[in-house]
Amino acid sequence: MNVQVAKLDADSVYWGLDEKALEEVKAGDVVFNAETFEHEDVDGVVFLVGGCDLKPGQYRWDGAQFVPLKLKTPQPQPATPLVERALHELVSEMIAAGASVPEYTRKWHAWYAQSLDNK
Repeated sequence: MNVQVAKLDADSVYWGLDEKALEEVKAGDVVFNAETFEHEDVDGVVFLVGGCDLKPGQYRWDGAQFVPLKLKTPQPQPATPLVERALHELVSEMIAAGASVPEYTRKWHAWYAQSLDNK
């Protein structure tokens, strides 16, 4: 009879399931669905009741249970520059420098300065 055995790397991180003959399980193996077959206790083999729904690479076997890995928290990305804000800043600099700015652009500039997008 074949059984499902957890694939663990050298750091005991879970990477999926292997099928093995029940007679081939050895110390260090973690066997799932133990309630579905008769077995004798084998030194160093853990028989777990129930199937496995763990995502590979996200859990580590600590000798008694699978625990979630603590993954690095992603660093926040800098805010993406907005075209409208960049244009507003450019027009602001142009007005401050005394450059000639079309009336329609000045009206947009004044509107944008009061809009929620500029907050």
